[in-house]
Amino acid sequence: MSKKDSIQNEVKRLTEERNLYARLLEEANLQFEEKVKELSLLKRTGDIISDTFDIESFCRNLANIIIEETSAENCSLLLKDHHTESLILKVACGKREKKITFFEDLKKSNVIFSLGEGVAGKVALEGKAILIDDVNNDERFDHSRKNHVPIVSLLCCPLVLQEQVLGVINLSNSQPHAFSHNDMRAISIFSAFATSILSNARLYKETRDALEELKKTQSYLLQSEKMFAIGQLAAGVAHEINNPINGIINYAQLLIDQSDGQSEKAEIPNRIIKEGERVAGIVKNLLSFARKQEEEQESVLVHNIITDTLSLVKKQILKDGIKLTVDVPADLPKIKARSQQLQQVFMNIINNAQYALNQRFFGFHEDKLLKIRGEIIESESSNLVRTTFYDRGTGIPASIMNKIYNPFFSTKPRGEGTGLGLSISYGIIKDHGGKLWFDSVEGEYTKVIVDLPVDNGWSLERRIIPRKDAKRK
Repeated sequence: MSKKDSIQNEVKRLTEERNLYARLLEEANLQFEEKVKELSLLKRTGDIISDTFDIESFCRNLANIIIEETSAENCSLLLKDHHTESLILKVACGKREKKITFFEDLKKSNVIFSLGEGVAGKVALEGKAILIDDVNNDERFDHSRKNHVPIVSLLCCPLVLQEQVLGVINLSNSQPHAFSHNDMRAISIFSAFATSILSNARLYKETRDALEELKKTQSYLLQSEKMFAIGQLAAGVAHEINNPINGIINYAQLLIDQSDGQSEKAEIPNRIIKEGERVAGIVKNLLSFARKQEEEQESVLVHNIITDTLSLVKKQILKDGIKLTVDVPADLPKIKARSQQLQQVFMNIINNAQYALNQRFFGFHEDKLLKIRGEIIESESSNLVRTTFYDRGTGIPASIMNKIYNPFFSTKPRGEGTGLGLSISYGIIKDHGGKLWFDSVEGEYTKVIVDLPVDNGWSLERRIIPRKDAKRK
């Protein structure tokens, strides 16, 4: 071998070694960059732990980090609802002209995936990540769904904690082959870390909600004690008022007896008797309403219960400038009921209507109306006495209509309502074999309908209920 050939071979060997080292260095750089990306994702995720324990904010921050740290153009996060066993969109965002935009309209449209449905549903069902280079050539992608953004590349990773899937993270790009297996590995590591934080955020929310419920329960118990004390006080005051009222009525009757049938002399005593009897009736109703007692079912008229209820609140209703219309015929069929319980229900409905009207109209207004109407609803199965309470107050937002029967749920400011009125009323009407339901348009009106069966199957045989305060002989 000539010297020239020897030099050429050496140059060739050195060139191959140089290319090998360059390739190894390039691979090392790529691995280093991937590690940096993974560490950056983990660090930024750790940074948001101290920012908030609010799940909504945490999910928004997660999506924001993913968009900024990966080649994803769009990112969405869906959490699993363990009651319905489905995935519900929590947050969705995308990069537009180097600016991240959150798709609030998409979230409001209630995007839901059943387990096993589409790529996200399959990932949630199996607990394994899926990488698709081109969805146009992959049958796992659900093309029947309308996409908010153009999707070609897709990377979907599960949020798994202790072998339980809490949700999935979707990354998408409008170009094919936008994600690599290294991206999938990085997002999988990131997802595991994020899932732990998300679980803690959920636990914090559940603990906070439980504490709030405990506080509300405590507040309700204190309120119950106050109401019991007020009931006892009302009973004592009622007896003290009744004695002088009876005396006034008796003296007025003596004046009438001494008038020798002269209408002019009897006019004022008659007025005294009428007003005295009205005061006595109010005291009686107040005492009956304030006392907590075991009550027997009886045959009653809805007309009488409405009348007794209004005797307690009518004056304040008119004082608030509310136009009150009552059309509950006295000849409606009697129903089997516990009258005090129904009075409690009607009182709650009227109070809510009064509050809603005062919230919408300050002072007098021609639309400040409360209408109470009673009617008989006949059907083949049973006859119902329907009582409708219609007001033109603030109305009920459609978004909370399914919550109004929940215990402790209230739209009133703190201290103005316990959130138990409708919940208790619903239970009372249901116990009577009836139905309590609503028809409302926010900002226009609320209609509360109480349907009570004429015959709910109750026996009207009288039962002897021993009083707890009865003295033993």
